[in-house]
Amino acid sequence: MPTSRIPPFAPAAILATFALVAAASAQQEAGTTEPKGQPPTATWLFRTDLECQWSIDGESKGVLHPDDRVRVTLALGEHLIEAVPTSGGPHWEQVINVKEPKTQVFTIPLLATKTEADGNSKAEELARARAALRTLADNIEACAEEALCKPGDTGAVGQMIGCGGPRSEKQPLDSSKIHFSRPTNVVWDFTPSKGLPPPYTGYIEFSISMYYRAPLENFLRFRHANPGLSMLSISPTSDGVAYIPTLNKINADSPKRFRYDFDLGPEGLVFRKKVRRSSPDAPWEREEIGYSCGDNAVRKAAIASDKAK
Repeated sequence: MPTSRIPPFAPAAILATFALVAAASAQQEAGTTEPKGQPPTATWLFRTDLECQWSIDGESKGVLHPDDRVRVTLALGEHLIEAVPTSGGPHWEQVINVKEPKTQVFTIPLLATKTEADGNSKAEELARARAALRTLADNIEACAEEALCKPGDTGAVGQMIGCGGPRSEKQPLDSSKIHFSRPTNVVWDFTPSKGLPPPYTGYIEFSISMYYRAPLENFLRFRHANPGLSMLSISPTSDGVAYIPTLNKINADSPKRFRYDFDLGPEGLVFRKKVRRSSPDAPWEREEIGYSCGDNAVRKAAIASDKAK
């Protein structure tokens, strides 16, 4: 009975066969993990320092919280990242460049952007309020002299301020008018608020004198009867020359000082109060806002607060 014998080259052939099978298996496995022709990708972890709505290449990714770490697979190349704080603030965007297929961490830096934007917004608000305060001060300084009333006025205000007076040829006060001078020594400023917002307080301060005006012939007749009377060095107007009745309460040599107080904030100028004093050493006294040129300018330019009087 014949016997089969294994050729001496058989082990080499078997080994070669196993090598071919292993190579084919490796190629098959490699094709499973990264199919031929598929572009490489990278994994990026996204986070933020301020809650926001965000998107990648125009595709919304929802809300991103500071504690989130969102994993996104990106193709190599450039991608547009956009975000807007949910609490309000400027739109932020940045183009990132994914250069190699490896994991990276990217933080959307909204906190610094929003802080800078808020600071710029407050600075702009303050600049607008400051400009409004300066413009109002200029308008008050441009106010002309005003006639208050005619002496002899029987109204309560006229009697209180001395509009009434003798009526005779020697003292022709019924031909005179009480006048306010135009505002002088107008100053304004603003300082940081010491209390709660708004962040700044401002003021406009100025002086106003009070005196009479009468036609020159009436004044000369009046001075003849009152030798102590003197004419003021103020230009005549259609109401006549300016003078001070020696027996009247009005004293033009000591002009009254007036001041308007404001808050400066996002709303603009908010009027708080009007005060006055008769001398530099006198205390400030609250005064109700009326209808003088300055009062009307304030009423037009500023917002009246609940505390304004």
